[in-house]
Amino acid sequence: MRRLHALDAAYTAACGARPGDDANLCYYLGDDPSYCKTWSMHSGKVPTYRLGFFNISDVRWKNDR
Repeated sequence: MRRLHALDAAYTAACGARPGDDANLCYYLGDDPSYCKTWSMHSGKVPTYRLGFFNISDVRWKNDR
């Protein structure tokens, strides 16, 4: 949960909005957000080189399998 909260805070600081309001926002929770943030914030697209994204607005895991 610490990574999720750190990404939420970074999103709010960058966009000035709540992460749950962005239906296209997905986080990859496998990386440490203190040095690497893999998310769909800038493009609105899920980076396809990773599996297991967490969709913030749907509050569910995404996986292409």
